[in-house]
Amino acid sequence: MQAGYVALCYHYVRSSTEDPEFPGLLGTTLDAFDEQLRKLADVFEVVSPGRATTYSVEGKLSGPDRVGLLITFDDGLQDHYRVAERLAERGIKAWFFIPTCILTENLPANPIIVHYCLSKYRIDGFLGFYREALEAAGLDDSGLGVSFTRGVDDPWATIGRIKELFRYRLDRPTARSVLLHIYEHSILRDHPDALGRMHLTREQIEGMIGMGHAIGSHSCTHISVGATALGPEEVEEEILGPRRFLEQTFDQPIRAMSYPFGGPRDCLSGESLRRMTDAYDLAFTVEERMNTRSRSPLELGRVMPYSTDTSVGLGDKLLKIVAQDGQGAR
Repeated sequence: MQAGYVALCYHYVRSSTEDPEFPGLLGTTLDAFDEQLRKLADVFEVVSPGRATTYSVEGKLSGPDRVGLLITFDDGLQDHYRVAERLAERGIKAWFFIPTCILTENLPANPIIVHYCLSKYRIDGFLGFYREALEAAGLDDSGLGVSFTRGVDDPWATIGRIKELFRYRLDRPTARSVLLHIYEHSILRDHPDALGRMHLTREQIEGMIGMGHAIGSHSCTHISVGATALGPEEVEEEILGPRRFLEQTFDQPIRAMSYPFGGPRDCLSGESLRRMTDAYDLAFTVEERMNTRSRSPLELGRVMPYSTDTSVGLGDKLLKIVAQDGQGAR
Protein backbone atom coordinates (compact mmCIF):
# COMPACT_ATOMS: atom_id res chain seq x y z
CA MET A 1 0.00 0.00 0.00
CA GLN A 2 2.76 2.39 -0.96
CA ALA A 3 0.60 5.01 -2.65
CA GLY A 4 -2.25 5.28 -0.13
CA TYR A 5 -5.83 4.12 -0.09
CA VAL A 6 -9.33 5.00 -1.18
CA ALA A 7 -12.32 4.32 1.06
CA LEU A 8 -15.93 3.40 0.39
CA CYS A 9 -18.81 4.55 2.62
CA TYR A 10 -21.91 2.36 2.45
CA HIS A 11 -25.27 2.96 4.11
CA TYR A 12 -28.22 0.70 3.25
CA VAL A 13 -27.15 -2.68 1.84
CA ARG A 14 -30.09 -5.05 1.52
CA SER A 15 -31.87 -7.56 -0.65
CA SER A 16 -34.29 -6.17 -3.19
CA THR A 17 -37.23 -7.82 -1.39
CA GLU A 18 -36.30 -6.94 2.19
CA ASP A 19 -38.88 -5.39 4.53
CA PRO A 20 -41.69 -4.74 2.00
CA GLU A 21 -43.42 -2.38 4.45
CA PHE A 22 -40.59 0.10 3.81
CA PRO A 23 -40.16 -0.25 0.05
CA GLY A 24 -38.66 3.14 -0.73
CA LEU A 25 -35.33 2.80 1.07
CA LEU A 26 -32.59 3.35 -1.46
CA GLY A 27 -29.30 1.55 -1.15
CA THR A 28 -26.98 -1.02 -2.63
CA THR A 29 -28.44 -4.48 -3.09
CA LEU A 30 -26.58 -7.40 -1.51
CA ASP A 31 -25.89 -8.88 -4.94
CA ALA A 32 -24.48 -5.57 -6.21
CA PHE A 33 -22.36 -5.22 -3.08
CA ASP A 34 -20.86 -8.68 -3.54
CA GLU A 35 -20.15 -7.96 -7.18
CA GLN A 36 -18.52 -4.62 -6.37
CA LEU A 37 -16.18 -6.24 -3.85
CA ARG A 38 -15.23 -9.02 -6.25
CA LYS A 39 -14.39 -6.60 -9.04
CA LEU A 40 -12.64 -4.02 -6.88
CA ALA A 41 -10.46 -6.66 -5.19
CA ASP A 42 -8.95 -7.38 -8.60
CA VAL A 43 -7.72 -3.79 -8.83
CA PHE A 44 -7.17 -2.66 -5.24
CA GLU A 45 -5.73 -4.23 -2.12
CA VAL A 46 -8.50 -4.45 0.47
CA VAL A 47 -7.07 -3.13 3.75
CA SER A 48 -8.25 -3.41 7.35
CA PRO A 49 -9.04 -0.48 9.64
CA GLY A 50 -5.83 -1.24 11.50
CA ARG A 51 -3.67 -0.94 8.41
CA ALA A 52 -5.45 2.21 7.29
CA THR A 53 -4.84 3.72 10.72
CA THR A 54 -1.17 2.81 10.66
CA TYR A 55 -0.80 4.40 7.24
CA SER A 56 -2.71 7.62 7.96
CA VAL A 57 -1.47 8.25 11.50
CA GLU A 58 2.01 6.78 11.62
CA GLY A 59 3.01 6.97 7.97
CA LYS A 60 4.14 3.36 8.00
CA LEU A 61 3.83 1.34 4.83
CA SER A 62 3.40 -2.38 4.46
CA GLY A 63 2.11 -4.90 2.03
CA PRO A 64 2.01 -5.06 -1.77
CA ASP A 65 2.64 -2.00 -3.87
CA ARG A 66 -1.02 -1.46 -4.74
CA VAL A 67 -3.52 1.23 -3.84
CA GLY A 68 -5.51 0.17 -0.80
CA LEU A 69 -9.30 -0.05 -0.48
CA LEU A 70 -10.95 0.49 2.92
CA ILE A 71 -14.58 -0.55 3.42
CA THR A 72 -16.68 1.53 5.86
CA PHE A 73 -20.35 1.76 6.85
CA ASP A 74 -22.22 4.66 8.46
CA ASP A 75 -25.37 4.91 10.61
CA GLY A 76 -25.32 1.61 12.52
CA LEU A 77 -28.05 0.13 10.33
CA GLN A 78 -29.65 -3.26 10.86
CA ASP A 79 -28.51 -4.17 7.33
CA HIS A 80 -24.91 -4.06 8.48
CA TYR A 81 -24.93 -7.20 10.59
CA ARG A 82 -25.59 -9.45 7.62
CA VAL A 83 -22.97 -7.57 5.60
CA ALA A 84 -20.48 -7.96 8.45
CA GLU A 85 -21.03 -11.72 8.37
CA ARG A 86 -20.46 -11.85 4.62
CA LEU A 87 -17.29 -9.81 4.88
CA ALA A 88 -15.95 -11.96 7.71
CA GLU A 89 -16.51 -15.07 5.61
CA ARG A 90 -14.21 -13.52 3.01
CA GLY A 91 -11.60 -12.45 5.55
CA ILE A 92 -12.37 -8.73 5.09
CA LYS A 93 -12.40 -6.39 8.09
CA ALA A 94 -14.46 -3.22 7.80
CA TRP A 95 -15.17 -0.12 9.85
CA PHE A 96 -18.69 0.48 11.19
CA PHE A 97 -19.50 3.99 12.47
CA ILE A 98 -22.25 4.06 15.09
CA PRO A 99 -24.57 6.93 16.15
CA THR A 100 -24.75 6.19 19.84
CA CYS A 101 -28.36 7.33 20.39
CA ILE A 102 -29.41 3.91 19.12
CA LEU A 103 -27.90 2.46 22.32
CA THR A 104 -27.93 5.25 24.90
CA GLU A 105 -31.49 6.41 24.16
CA ASN A 106 -32.92 3.36 22.36
CA LEU A 107 -34.00 5.80 19.65
CA PRO A 108 -33.15 6.08 15.95
CA ALA A 109 -30.70 8.54 14.44
CA ASN A 110 -32.27 11.64 12.91
CA PRO A 111 -32.03 10.92 9.17
CA ILE A 112 -33.11 7.30 9.60
CA ILE A 113 -36.43 8.55 10.95
CA VAL A 114 -36.82 10.66 7.82
CA HIS A 115 -35.88 7.78 5.51
CA TYR A 116 -38.27 5.27 7.06
CA CYS A 117 -41.15 7.70 7.39
CA LEU A 118 -40.86 8.82 3.78
CA SER A 119 -40.56 5.20 2.67
CA LYS A 120 -43.77 4.10 4.39
CA TYR A 121 -45.99 7.19 4.38
CA ARG A 122 -44.60 9.02 1.34
CA ILE A 123 -44.13 12.78 1.15
CA ASP A 124 -47.77 13.68 1.88
CA GLY A 125 -47.88 11.54 4.99
CA PHE A 126 -44.52 12.73 6.27
CA LEU A 127 -45.49 16.37 5.89
CA GLY A 128 -48.72 15.71 7.75
CA PHE A 129 -46.80 14.25 10.68
CA TYR A 130 -44.33 17.12 10.43
CA ARG A 131 -47.06 19.75 10.73
CA GLU A 132 -48.51 17.92 13.74
CA ALA A 133 -45.07 17.88 15.37
CA LEU A 134 -44.61 21.62 14.82
CA GLU A 135 -48.03 22.31 16.34
CA ALA A 136 -47.26 20.10 19.35
CA ALA A 137 -44.01 22.03 19.88
CA GLY A 138 -45.80 25.37 19.60
CA LEU A 139 -43.85 26.33 16.50
CA ASP A 140 -45.14 28.49 13.66
CA ASP A 141 -44.70 26.72 10.34
CA SER A 142 -44.74 29.95 8.32
CA GLY A 143 -40.96 29.88 8.00
CA LEU A 144 -40.50 26.15 8.43
CA GLY A 145 -43.12 24.73 6.12
CA VAL A 146 -42.49 22.51 3.10
CA SER A 147 -45.23 22.44 0.49
CA PHE A 148 -45.87 19.61 -1.92
CA THR A 149 -48.57 19.09 -4.54
CA ARG A 150 -48.55 15.63 -6.04
CA GLY A 151 -48.34 15.72 -9.81
CA VAL A 152 -47.07 19.31 -9.75
CA ASP A 153 -43.98 19.48 -7.53
CA ASP A 154 -40.85 17.44 -8.14
CA PRO A 155 -40.84 14.76 -5.39
CA TRP A 156 -37.03 14.47 -5.30
CA ALA A 157 -36.63 18.24 -4.96
CA THR A 158 -39.17 18.18 -2.13
CA ILE A 159 -37.31 15.38 -0.36
CA GLY A 160 -34.15 17.43 -0.71
CA ARG A 161 -35.87 20.39 0.99
CA ILE A 162 -37.07 18.15 3.81
CA LYS A 163 -33.57 16.84 4.41
CA GLU A 164 -32.06 20.32 4.27
CA LEU A 165 -34.63 21.54 6.80
CA PHE A 166 -33.56 19.04 9.43
CA ARG A 167 -29.88 19.19 8.60
CA TYR A 168 -29.38 22.96 8.49
CA ARG A 169 -32.44 25.11 9.20
CA LEU A 170 -33.73 23.74 12.48
CA ASP A 171 -31.46 24.01 15.50
CA ARG A 172 -30.21 20.78 17.03
CA PRO A 173 -32.71 20.35 19.92
CA THR A 174 -35.70 21.43 17.80
CA ALA A 175 -34.81 19.07 14.96
CA ARG A 176 -34.44 16.19 17.40
CA SER A 177 -37.67 16.97 19.22
CA VAL A 178 -39.70 17.27 16.02
CA LEU A 179 -38.26 14.07 14.53
CA LEU A 180 -38.89 12.08 17.69
CA HIS A 181 -42.51 13.29 17.71
CA ILE A 182 -42.85 12.14 14.10
CA TYR A 183 -41.24 8.78 14.94
CA GLU A 184 -43.41 8.12 17.98
CA HIS A 185 -46.66 9.05 16.22
CA SER A 186 -46.01 7.20 12.97
CA ILE A 187 -43.40 4.45 12.63
CA LEU A 188 -43.25 3.40 16.29
CA ARG A 189 -47.04 3.52 16.56
CA ASP A 190 -47.43 1.16 13.62
CA HIS A 191 -44.31 -0.92 14.27
CA PRO A 192 -43.41 -1.35 17.96
CA ASP A 193 -40.28 -3.23 16.82
CA ALA A 194 -39.18 -0.28 14.67
CA LEU A 195 -35.81 0.33 16.31
CA GLY A 196 -34.72 -3.25 15.68
CA ARG A 197 -35.74 -2.94 12.04
CA MET A 198 -33.74 0.24 11.65
CA HIS A 199 -30.57 -0.14 13.71
CA LEU A 200 -28.09 -2.60 15.13
CA THR A 201 -28.46 -3.92 18.66
CA ARG A 202 -25.70 -3.95 21.27
CA GLU A 203 -25.42 -7.72 20.94
CA GLN A 204 -25.02 -7.49 17.18
CA ILE A 205 -22.27 -4.89 17.50
CA GLU A 206 -20.49 -7.14 19.99
CA GLY A 207 -20.78 -9.95 17.47
CA MET A 208 -19.34 -7.80 14.70
CA ILE A 209 -16.36 -6.90 16.86
CA GLY A 210 -15.90 -10.60 17.50
CA MET A 211 -15.77 -11.11 13.72
CA GLY A 212 -12.76 -8.78 13.60
CA HIS A 213 -14.47 -5.59 12.48
CA ALA A 214 -13.81 -2.16 13.99
CA ILE A 215 -16.28 0.41 15.25
CA GLY A 216 -16.07 4.18 15.38
CA SER A 217 -18.12 7.19 16.40
CA HIS A 218 -20.77 8.78 14.19
CA SER A 219 -21.89 11.43 16.71
CA CYS A 220 -24.84 10.71 19.01
CA THR A 221 -27.96 11.74 17.07
CA HIS A 222 -26.39 12.24 13.58
CA ILE A 223 -26.02 16.02 13.39
CA SER A 224 -24.15 18.12 10.86
CA VAL A 225 -21.11 18.86 13.01
CA GLY A 226 -19.81 21.65 10.79
CA ALA A 227 -23.17 23.42 10.52
CA THR A 228 -24.05 23.21 14.22
CA ALA A 229 -23.07 25.80 16.81
CA LEU A 230 -21.00 23.60 19.09
CA GLY A 231 -20.72 24.84 22.64
CA PRO A 232 -19.18 22.73 25.40
CA GLU A 233 -22.46 20.87 25.96
CA GLU A 234 -22.85 19.99 22.28
CA VAL A 235 -19.22 18.91 22.00
CA GLU A 236 -19.67 16.59 24.96
CA GLU A 237 -22.97 15.14 23.73
CA GLU A 238 -22.13 14.70 20.06
CA ILE A 239 -18.32 14.39 19.83
CA LEU A 240 -16.72 13.28 23.08
CA GLY A 241 -19.53 11.37 24.78
CA PRO A 242 -20.08 8.91 21.91
CA ARG A 243 -16.41 7.92 21.87
CA ARG A 244 -16.31 7.40 25.61
CA PHE A 245 -19.56 5.43 25.58
CA LEU A 246 -18.38 3.10 22.82
CA GLU A 247 -15.04 2.50 24.53
CA GLN A 248 -16.64 1.72 27.88
CA THR A 249 -19.47 -0.38 26.45
CA PHE A 250 -17.47 -2.52 24.04
CA ASP A 251 -14.02 -2.38 25.66
CA GLN A 252 -12.51 -1.20 22.37
CA PRO A 253 -10.21 1.74 21.63
CA ILE A 254 -12.17 4.21 19.49
CA ARG A 255 -9.65 6.05 17.36
CA ALA A 256 -11.87 7.22 14.50
CA MET A 257 -15.03 9.16 13.81
CA SER A 258 -16.93 9.73 10.61
CA TYR A 259 -18.78 12.97 10.08
CA PRO A 260 -22.55 12.57 9.66
CA PHE A 261 -23.56 13.64 6.13
CA GLY A 262 -19.85 14.24 5.50
CA GLY A 263 -19.96 17.08 2.97
CA PRO A 264 -17.83 20.24 3.14
CA ARG A 265 -20.48 22.12 5.13
CA ASP A 266 -20.86 19.22 7.58
CA CYS A 267 -17.23 18.73 8.58
CA LEU A 268 -14.56 20.59 10.50
CA SER A 269 -11.07 21.16 9.22
CA GLY A 270 -8.49 18.95 10.83
CA GLU A 271 -7.07 21.98 12.59
CA SER A 272 -10.48 22.97 13.98
CA LEU A 273 -11.19 19.47 15.23
CA ARG A 274 -7.78 19.25 16.87
CA ARG A 275 -8.37 22.56 18.66
CA MET A 276 -11.64 21.16 19.95
CA THR A 277 -10.32 17.76 21.08
CA ASP A 278 -7.45 15.34 20.67
CA ALA A 279 -9.76 12.37 21.26
CA TYR A 280 -9.63 11.12 17.67
CA ASP A 281 -6.72 10.09 15.47
CA LEU A 282 -8.77 9.84 12.28
CA ALA A 283 -11.88 11.60 10.94
CA PHE A 284 -13.63 10.60 7.73
CA THR A 285 -15.64 12.80 5.39
CA VAL A 286 -17.39 11.82 2.16
CA GLU A 287 -15.22 14.08 0.06
CA GLU A 288 -14.18 12.01 -2.95
CA ARG A 289 -10.40 11.94 -2.62
CA MET A 290 -7.56 9.51 -2.11
CA ASN A 291 -5.94 9.23 1.28
CA THR A 292 -2.22 9.70 0.85
CA ARG A 293 0.61 10.50 3.25
CA SER A 294 0.06 14.21 2.61
CA ARG A 295 -3.62 14.01 3.57
CA SER A 296 -4.49 15.04 7.12
CA PRO A 297 -5.74 12.00 9.06
CA LEU A 298 -8.54 14.26 10.31
CA GLU A 299 -9.72 15.07 6.76
CA LEU A 300 -9.86 11.64 5.15
CA GLY A 301 -11.94 11.06 2.05
CA ARG A 302 -14.47 8.39 1.15
CA VAL A 303 -16.70 7.61 -1.79
CA MET A 304 -20.39 6.84 -1.26
CA PRO A 305 -21.68 4.22 -3.72
CA TYR A 306 -25.12 5.03 -5.10
CA SER A 307 -27.91 2.53 -5.60
CA THR A 308 -27.43 2.89 -9.35
CA ASP A 309 -23.66 2.28 -9.33
CA THR A 310 -22.41 -0.77 -11.18
CA SER A 311 -19.18 -2.47 -10.19
CA VAL A 312 -17.55 -1.18 -13.39
CA GLY A 313 -18.77 2.37 -12.86
CA LEU A 314 -17.69 2.41 -9.23
CA GLY A 315 -14.28 1.03 -10.15
CA ASP A 316 -13.85 3.69 -12.84
CA LYS A 317 -14.74 6.42 -10.35
CA LEU A 318 -12.14 5.17 -7.87
CA LEU A 319 -9.47 4.91 -10.54
CA LYS A 320 -10.13 8.50 -11.61
CA ILE A 321 -9.68 9.64 -8.02
CA VAL A 322 -6.41 7.71 -7.79
CA ALA A 323 -5.18 9.24 -11.05
CA GLN A 324 -6.08 12.71 -9.83
CA ASP A 325 -4.86 12.51 -6.22
CA GLY A 326 -2.23 9.81 -6.31
CA GLN A 327 0.48 11.77 -8.10
CA GLY A 328 3.46 12.21 -5.82
CA ALA A 329 1.80 10.21 -3.09
CA ARG A 330 4.73 7.97 -2.38
